[in-house]
Amino acid sequence: MCPQPVVDTNDTLLKLRINKKLKARIMDISKEKNKTASELTRLLWQDYFNRVDKKAWEEETKNW
Repeated sequence: MCPQPVVDTNDTLLKLRINKKLKARIMDISKEKNKTASELTRLLWQDYFNRVDKKAWEEETKNW
């Protein structure tokens, strides 16, 4: 688990189990970027959905 002591909401959105090496890498990068692990996770998901939406839009408009 990679819990966050301070969250914007009162409920837990995501809980996950990760191995120790991955957790250490996430925590190292979060310190390097001066962001929380949850903020990095939010940014990664946001980027993922932006890419999915962009690809869907390109597919929809490719024959225009």
